[in-house]
Amino acid sequence: IQQNRQSVTSRGPLGTLTNCVRVFFDVYQNITTAFANDLTRVTTYVNSLFASVAQIYINDVYTDINLVLSGIQIW
Repeated sequence: IQQNRQSVTSRGPLGTLTNCVRVFFDVYQNITTAFANDLTRVTTYVNSLFASVAQIYINDVYTDINLVLSGIQIW
């Protein structure tokens, strides 16, 4: 997992986000192969993984920091 930690302000459907940590996932071939090369299943897995991490972060770390999934690269 690559993290690009920086404070950003972005406007979108949820309004303005401050104190935002952008998270980018690089998914290598071994994970893609484990899901029978089904990109939809891989994407769902990564989104679920991100949601779990984000929830832990909200519950236990810093509630004033927003986590944003900035992208997924599947090899």
